Amino acid sequence: MPPGPTDLPARLAAVGPRPACGNGERLAALALRDELRGRGRPARVEPAWVRPQSPLVQAALCAIGVAGSLVALSRPAIGLGLVGAALVLLPAEASGRLPTALLPRRATQNVVSEPPVVPPGARVRLVVTAAIDAPRAGLLRKVPFAPALLCAFLAVLAAIAGARLAGADGGWLGLVALVPAVGLVVGAFGLAELGLAHPTDGGPETRALSDALALVAALDADPPRHLAVELVLAGAAAPGQLGMRAYVRARRRGARPEELAVLALAPADRGPARHHRAEGPVVPLRLHPGLRAAATAAGLPAGRAGITGAWAARRVRWPAVGLTNAPSDACLALVRRLDAELAS
Repeated sequence: MPPGPTDLPARLAAVGPRPACGNGERLAALALRDELRGRGRPARVEPAWVRPQSPLVQAALCAIGVAGSLVALSRPAIGLGLVGAALVLLPAEASGRLPTALLPRRATQNVVSEPPVVPPGARVRLVVTAAIDAPRAGLLRKVPFAPALLCAFLAVLAAIAGARLAGADGGWLGLVALVPAVGLVVGAFGLAELGLAHPTDGGPETRALSDALALVAALDADPPRHLAVELVLAGAAAPGQLGMRAYVRARRRGARPEELAVLALAPADRGPARHHRAEGPVVPLRLHPGLRAAATAAGLPAGRAGITGAWAARRVRWPAVGLTNAPSDACLALVRRLDAELAS
């Protein structure tokens, strides 16, 4: 008899910590692949080469911003250049658009389970996704808007450096610069801690994985008529959804947005069940209005969001929505509603 959903937490606990691109993530991916195959679903592990050093890069950029604000006291032009460079590079890095070719690449693992049977009337591929890896235990992991706040600090320091360059009086500018400079120092130390800390136990991520497998199992038992259900368990989610971005990048050329829908399950937290209005580290991307409406109709109101695989999908305009703490019946109701809308 294939293992059931209740066996999964114990199997993943036996694997141990699951940091992005670590051995625990690889072992968890193999265990999840075997779990899916044991349930009669095709599954394979897709390696992807990524650069997961995002927190350390962001910490270095914060330090450059602080250094620029100090240099601006005596050399405003140079200080403005340093702060301005950090202000340009930090949001680019946080959004995954900064080329970091000099950093070493590491392998992450995605578990991809394509539909065992595609219904004859299937018009849309529904991609259900959750993260395999567990985040590191730094304090900033609980502050999803930290990059946006640090960019705001850099913007204030850039404005102050520009004012110094224009000849403004330096006394009051120093007082104004104190708060954003201290904020960047705290942010730099917090990001460095996040990049070097030990991984968490992965309990919230394990619950999301179990929910994703349970949802797909329910849909396999009673398949929707107009949706082909694919499951993607993505690695390296904590450093910026790197695994899901690799999955999307490998398929974006042959995929039409109108033939796709992404349902991303976020790690569990203590908040209520909800769907996400928008996701993104600096400038949030609005998630798909049709999928959000279906989530609302399924009893999942909009609420606070982190960053899930839905963000990776929306970067290339795929329809996507993220869910947190969504019960199984609400997820099923959402999918059934999408299926009914496709029939009309």
